[in-house]
Amino acid sequence: MREIQSKYGLQDLICWMDVIIQKWMEQTRKEMGEKKSNKLVEQVKHYVEMNYAEEISFEAIAKGLFVHPKYLSQLFKRVTGENFVSYVNGYRIQRAMELLQSGHYMVYEVSEMTGFRNATYFSQVFKMLTGKSPSEVG
Repeated sequence: MREIQSKYGLQDLICWMDVIIQKWMEQTRKEMGEKKSNKLVEQVKHYVEMNYAEEISFEAIAKGLFVHPKYLSQLFKRVTGENFVSYVNGYRIQRAMELLQSGHYMVYEVSEMTGFRNATYFSQVFKMLTGKSPSEVG
């Protein structure tokens, strides 16, 4: 009450209330957004883990989660710090490393097993992310 009474004019009071309301709304948005965003992002990550060997459509994932692809894309980037394609490629290359290190598969087989339909593209992404060519790992 004293803080309200210390405001000298209507404009001071309005500005003071505006700051309080903005902080409250920001905190509420953050709390609600984090709960929802983490759940949505975790569902996207889970989908990638279960389907990394297949062709993955971000639009189809968004549709399945009943959210707009643009919203999900921005949310995914904000929460993970990377875009969806980078995340998928990173996950696929991680799995490819494991398969190559086992010594049981040829590079082109690992490429197909990890969702890359083009072995040349697989090798390029692999080298970019690991600093090595796939044949150097096995």
